[in-house]
Amino acid sequence: MNAAAAPLFRRLRTTAAGLAVAVAALAQAPAQAALSFTLEVVDPNGAAASFKDQIHSHVAAALFHWGQHIDASATVAVQFHVTDAVPRAAAASATSAWVGFDGSHHVYDQGLSHKLRTGVDANGAAPDVLMYFSPTYMSTELWFDSDPFARSAPVAAGRTDAVSIFIHEFGHALGYNGWGDLTTGALPAGYASTWDTLTRWDGQTLWFTGANAMQVYGGAVPLTAGNNFHVGNLYGAGSDLLTDIMNGVVMERGTRYHISALNVAMLTDLGLPMVAVVPEPAQWALLGSGLLMLGWLQRRRRELPLR
Repeated sequence: MNAAAAPLFRRLRTTAAGLAVAVAALAQAPAQAALSFTLEVVDPNGAAASFKDQIHSHVAAALFHWGQHIDASATVAVQFHVTDAVPRAAAASATSAWVGFDGSHHVYDQGLSHKLRTGVDANGAAPDVLMYFSPTYMSTELWFDSDPFARSAPVAAGRTDAVSIFIHEFGHALGYNGWGDLTTGALPAGYASTWDTLTRWDGQTLWFTGANAMQVYGGAVPLTAGNNFHVGNLYGAGSDLLTDIMNGVVMERGTRYHISALNVAMLTDLGLPMVAVVPEPAQWALLGSGLLMLGWLQRRRRELPLR
């Protein structure tokens, strides 16, 4: 397998499954969901045995919520690893698919995106999405919603909303991923992801320049400093994006994050068949970001979302 066909993880090592505990099931999401799934849980040490039902329901819910914005139907094969190899969580498409040559780079789509866009499964019978979650993170930090589809119960004040994290991680498998340098977006010779082709480094900030995203945001979208494949920054360019579910700065405890019009626009730019959503009124977005910044220094310890 060449480098361009490998999963797009960074600084992530996996361990052999060993005596893996596998749980396979079909999603029982509400009828309007476009995405069904199969799930295999790989938990060699049984560290997350008590979370079996929550893992299933939250994978189902994350795909359901994304499915409300994706104009395609598919069965997504998810392999969920419970492992200490990651401090919190990470996910990506298990493979990628060649989509063309841009004159300097061979361009590759995320395997999951390619499946949704073309109906062709680049990974065959193998998993479409690989997810990695720390058992400690699940047991001590995440709050699992009793109804992750409705998302109506108050999130526990001292915990991070697990549905938000699962949605975030599937966002990387759908398109927020690539081979670009985490700070500058600089590429290795010869290949790039669809995401990589739409980023621009100006010497200080890395920007996403997809036409649909720029129309929704009002200009190029600032990506997280040192954390490419995410949006927003603590200060300066992108400080208004800290409430975005794909932000790379913080996931506030006690807070529920939702898929935004910007997220949908960015995935549209990456080639996914998306259903447009109406953006929130600008004044509410500004008010929310202002209140967030005012309360910043009074917050307890945060958790950074990991890919």
